[in-house]
This record gives sequence, structure tokens and C-alpha cells, in this order.
Amino acid sequence: MYIRMKAVENSGLHYLVKLCRDLCVWVIAVTIVLLFLLLLVTESFPGTYRYVQIVHIHNEEPPAYITDEKFLSIGLDCFVIATGFKGFNTSSPKLVKMMRHLSPSYLRIGGNLADRLIFDPESDEPYKYAENLYNQIGDEDDINYQLAPNYSMTGRQWIDLVKLTEKANLDAIFDLNSLLRQSDGEWDYHNAETLIEFSQNNSLKLNWELGNEPNSYHHKFNTSVSPEQLAKDFQTLKSLLEEYPLYSNAMLVGPDVDRLVTKNGQNEEYLRVFLSHIGRLIDAITWHQYYVNGRTATAQDFLNPVIFDTLKTQIKTMKSILNGTHLSNKPFWLGETASAYGGGAPNLSDTFIGVFLWVDKLGLCAKLGVNVVIRQSIFKEYYALLDKNYDPNPDYWVSILYKRLVGHKVLNYFTVTMPTVRLYAHCSSKNIPTNSVVIFGSNLGNTEANIKLEPSDSNSLIVVAYELTSDSLLSKNIRLNGRLLKLRRNYELPTFVPKFTNTEPYVKMPPYSIVFWVVKGLNVKTCSN
Repeated sequence: MYIRMKAVENSGLHYLVKLCRDLCVWVIAVTIVLLFLLLLVTESFPGTYRYVQIVHIHNEEPPAYITDEKFLSIGLDCFVIATGFKGFNTSSPKLVKMMRHLSPSYLRIGGNLADRLIFDPESDEPYKYAENLYNQIGDEDDINYQLAPNYSMTGRQWIDLVKLTEKANLDAIFDLNSLLRQSDGEWDYHNAETLIEFSQNNSLKLNWELGNEPNSYHHKFNTSVSPEQLAKDFQTLKSLLEEYPLYSNAMLVGPDVDRLVTKNGQNEEYLRVFLSHIGRLIDAITWHQYYVNGRTATAQDFLNPVIFDTLKTQIKTMKSILNGTHLSNKPFWLGETASAYGGGAPNLSDTFIGVFLWVDKLGLCAKLGVNVVIRQSIFKEYYALLDKNYDPNPDYWVSILYKRLVGHKVLNYFTVTMPTVRLYAHCSSKNIPTNSVVIFGSNLGNTEANIKLEPSDSNSLIVVAYELTSDSLLSKNIRLNGRLLKLRRNYELPTFVPKFTNTEPYVKMPPYSIVFWVVKGLNVKTCSN
């Protein structure tokens, strides 16, 4: 009887413990919700309600990350080479200057057609048949890569292209053809060696890649290169580069995989196996990312926070893969990226609505530790930073302001905002007086957002605002604090005139806007160094 009573007593005690535990969990959950609601302070005004959203910076902590000085870099698609540089005049003073405005940067020369390029230094002209064919195609998205022929690049074209990057003060990265194969499946490196030797003899400064999106060769080119074989090919390339003094210490990055998050995990596994066989010879691990298909994308996609957050999933997947290898401390790059694959989305990627994805990508990548972001592309297709006349598309202006204002130290901070308000915090660039913070990001909503900056009394803050808006989301025009941005004479950039903005009781963020706020008074220790 005693044992039975004791069992009942224990059972009752167990029930009470479980009840208390469940109750505690419920109370904690409710408390968190209430705290969140309190943080989104609701202030009553006559006839309206306004939500105060928060950016809180941990001003005593060191930087969360420090990005590369070439964090925002650019790409040039090999489709430009395949068409015989049609429309892309490597000696154009305007093109040189427009690219130089983005310095310091890498210029990555690559893309799908890197794996169809043959270097022919002795020829005076490229393969005319292939060049004419690619010019007839018009858009790269229309190419059937399985049927696409090899095309050539002459020695003169190559010198002119690399000299362009040097005049623009950019560092070139060239993507070598990985699909030149011997009968046993080994990489046929002889054409690469011809290009490397020619480049050394002409004192061309270069960094290197091998292959473009090799995990997708099977459905693009109807062939495949295993990750083990690709790692072996990189080792061959590294040994080859070490034979040439100019390139013995040049950067070698890769493997430029794409579609990192898949249902069956095959692309993740490709990268994982490659890294397990590569040793330590690569200087950075690269992957490619696009949000949507350029053929089917809609304007709503360019304002949908769910679409924006897919990048976060890919970055976290990349970090998880790296953390499981011996290369966890290696830099990782977003080696090719834009809003939409297939050349971008017509009248979306090249208009004001495209800037939201771009500025958010820059902020999110830096926040999560990506070292370099290479924007596809500087020229050609809808996602280009420059149009066919080398005039700026809206994303170009955002890129310029980012480089002018945003420093490389990523702060420790948190935000309490609506999903449509996306803000990031860095120390300011060296162009701005010390101990300034730059808070930047986007308001995807059609209403004004009210932002409280912490920790500080709003009366002590000085906020210099650079606010980008447009008359229409689908316009190619972009305004800075209401003034239309356009080039001056001789392709010089305009003066970017900021405005002082009121901080009491919060900073206002216009609807459908990009902001860069230079903030004094937050007293962030790491920004004073």
C-alpha cells in the first residue's frame, strides 16, 4: 500500500512539474511577444498610428566582421568576348572612367561561355563563324550550351581587355575553360598554359579561376566533371601557375558552384566533396546566387521579403559546409550574383525596383561574413550596371554611394523592424570623419517608416541622410534627396548632396526608398579607431 501511495505521490509530483514547465514556457513565449510589441512602440497621433522600429548597436563591442577592401566587385560575362566585344569598346574613355569610379574592385571575367573560350594568340581575327552565331543569338539566355561552339579570343583582344582593367584600377580574375578534356577525362591544360605564358610575356596582372558552375555541367553542356576530378584539375592549375613568376603568388579562387540549396542536396554535396579533396591551395571559396528567373520574375518578386531571405539560407548553408571542412577559416565569396538569372529581368533588373535586392544583398552578405560580392555584370543584359551607352543604371548609383559611404567594419547590432524594413550598420568609410556610423538599407513598403537609433538620446544624434527614391518603381531615373542623379561633363560623378535630418523622436524613412544615414553621436568604440 505504501509503495502504491508513493507511486501516486510521485506521479502527482511529476504532473505538477510538467504543468509548471509548460506554464513557464507559455509565460516566456507571451513575454517575448509582448516585448516585441513594446519594441514596436505604438504612438497615437490624431487620425493615424505610427510604428517606431529600432536599430540597436552594441557600441562597446568589436566588429562582427571586416570585409575585403574590394567587397563590392564587378563581373564581365564572356558572352561579350564571344560576340567580338560588340558594343564594348575597351579603349573608350567613358567606359574606363565609369569602371574606375567603382575602384577598388575585382573584375571577374567569366560566366557560362568561359567554358567555350579558346585562346588563339597568333590569330588576327577571332573565329568568325562562332562570333557571327553568337551575335545572331542576341541574349545569352537564348543559348543552347550543348550546341554552342567554341569561340576564340585573340592575343590583341586579350591585351586590350586586361589593359582596360589596369586603366580602371581594377584587379582582373580570369575564368579558364574547364571543359577542354583529354580522352581519359583529365583536364587538357595546354590552351590555358598558352594564355598564361602569353600573359606573363606581356606583363599582364591576373588572378585565376577554373570553370563556371561545374556542378551544373550535366544539364547545361550534357557532360560532367566530378568534384574529385575538378579538385585535381585545380591542383594542376596551381602547379602550372607556380612555374610563372608573375603568377606564382596570384590568387586562385573557386569552384564557382551554383544553386547551393537543392531538395536532394546534390549541389551541396558537390561542393563538400570538392573541398575535401582540394587541400589548401585555393585562396577563396566561391559560389553563385540569383534570386529569381529573369524570364518569369514579376515586380512583386522584387519587393517580397521572402524572396530576399533566400540569400540568407544560402549563406548559412555555405558556412555550414565550410565549418565541416579544414577550410573553415578561408574567405568565401559570392563569385557571381545579380537579381535574376538568365541576364536579368527586363524592365525590372535595370530599373529602380531592382535597387532593393542589390542593397539588401550587400548588407546581408557583409553581416553574415561574406568577404567579396561580385556583381554580374558591368555591361550587357538587363542586370548590367551600365547600359549600352555606358550610362548608369540605378544599381550603379547605389554601388557608388555604398563605396563612398560604407566602411569595411560590420558592427554588432540588432534590428526590430517590420519585414519590409531592412537595415544594416557599419562604421563609415575612410572618406568620412572618424567615429561615424553608417546605417543603410531599404524600405520596401508604401508607407513611411520611423526608426529609432540606439543607444542614444535622439537629441544628441546628428544624422546626415542620403535618400534614394524615384518617380516610379519602374523608372530608370533615380533621385538623391529629390535631385535627379546624372553624370557631369567628362563622365565625372555629380556632387552627392546630403541633407541633415531630424532625429526627434526618430528618423523617418520614405516609402519605397534606399537610405544611407551617416550618424554621429552613437559613440561606437570600434569606429573611433
